[in-house]
Amino acid sequence: ADFDNDGDQDLMQLVGAMAGKGCGPNQLYVNADGRLIDHAVAWSIDYEYSRGRAPTWLDYDNDGRLDLYHAAYARSDGRSPPTLFRNTPEGFVTFVSRLAFSH
Repeated sequence: ADFDNDGDQDLMQLVGAMAGKGCGPNQLYVNADGRLIDHAVAWSIDYEYSRGRAPTWLDYDNDGRLDLYHAAYARSDGRSPPTLFRNTPEGFVTFVSRLAFSH
């Protein structure tokens, strides 16, 4: 998905494990002149305790920027719940965490 609206495709990879720390943080690869560079930390979506499963891009608020739904298995400790991130000019901000539906 072209989440940064620069005309090229970017890549979001959610990672995680069934318990404990995930196998690494989420990765958000921004396409910079044909090179994919991880910007997950800069965009605040790197979650080291992630149990992410399927990233879904949608323009939730109709502002022309793709927002990110971080589908994840809920953890018993509350870390890394399924979350909707709003894409703003400053980066992603948590828009809704603890969504009203479960999987």
